[in-house]
Amino acid sequence: MSGMIKFVKNFSLYALTNIVNAAIPFLLLPFLTARLSKEGYGILTNVDVFTRFTLPFVLLGINGAINTAFFREKKEHFSSYLSSALLISFISALLLLPVCWGISPWLSGSFQIPPRWALAVPLICLGQTFVQIVLGLYMIKKEPLRYGAMQVSLTLMNFLLSIFLVYRYNWEGRLYGIFITYLFFLAMAVFVLLRNHYLTRFIKKTYIKDALLFGIPLIPHMISGPVIQFSDRFFITHYAGLAEAGLYNVGYQIGVALGLITFAFNQSYVPYLYENLSSLTERKKQTLVLQSYLIMGGFLLGAFALQLVAPLLFKWFIHPRFHEALRYVNIVAIGSAFGGMYYVVANYIFYEKKTKMLALITFCNALLSITLNSLLTRKYGALGAAWTYTITSFFVFISVWILSMKV
Repeated sequence: MSGMIKFVKNFSLYALTNIVNAAIPFLLLPFLTARLSKEGYGILTNVDVFTRFTLPFVLLGINGAINTAFFREKKEHFSSYLSSALLISFISALLLLPVCWGISPWLSGSFQIPPRWALAVPLICLGQTFVQIVLGLYMIKKEPLRYGAMQVSLTLMNFLLSIFLVYRYNWEGRLYGIFITYLFFLAMAVFVLLRNHYLTRFIKKTYIKDALLFGIPLIPHMISGPVIQFSDRFFITHYAGLAEAGLYNVGYQIGVALGLITFAFNQSYVPYLYENLSSLTERKKQTLVLQSYLIMGGFLLGAFALQLVAPLLFKWFIHPRFHEALRYVNIVAIGSAFGGMYYVVANYIFYEKKTKMLALITFCNALLSITLNSLLTRKYGALGAAWTYTITSFFVFISVWILSMKV
């Protein structure tokens, strides 16, 4: 019972953190939709999508490797493992700089992403990687208050800088806010790691190899997520125009608001789940199965609740110029629920370290997403993209659910 009480307490803290964290950028929506054109919002959308596609090649799954090493390695060896893993991401980010510069003419011509922002993306991703590592350590050490303090501080700085800079630099001000924030928190993450004696000069090839063996099989899985969730913006830009991509992204942001709750739930549920799986009995197994069904049902109810309140959110918070985006919310909300249900079943696969099969499933569904986006977005515009997201999210969930029952 004490374990459940601790789980509920941690979930509440993580949920509160994510709600506050989500509320701050949500409050940017009225400001951005009032200040920016649909085209300007579309450029922001495409830079964000490119960042999400680039992140897996900087992160390289080392956050998962570090989290498992925290429990597996002796305390005196963990700092060497973490430092070795972080070196991989640092080198990867440096190697991506000339790559992004090389493809910048294509990004600029096809998606209106300026070359200087294509070059900034690997540095933003490096900052995101270091922040994720520190947040992951706070999570596995069950320190939700420190987790929340760092997460909310980052978002608040991003929010305030964006407001200040958008007035002067229009849509680029938002990107300046993101860039400055993640460089600052990159330095903060290094400070936290140094203060806790997690960084060392003792780099080991065996640790580098171990981190790569853990993370590289996950790269198709990590890329598949952005493909399923965000590649539709590129298709919309190509088939329906930059303005429609900006409009769709406003509706998408509100439609996936449920995902913030499901993500917070997963963060607090994983330690509880793994603790029970490590000492599994038949009774615990039945309890976990029942909990899984209840959680998935709760996520679906959450999607329907979001659909009910969405018109009010648009009326109160979104500039009338973007009210057409409401038509995307209902479809995307259901897809977001399937995304949350995926977390529930995928955790069992991560525990058993069957990541290769998981990567194969999500990669195949990413190909499905690209195919459906090409067909449906060409014919139905952004509505086709919304349906593609929900259909693909459903197939990902079902496929992973079937796999989880076999591990």
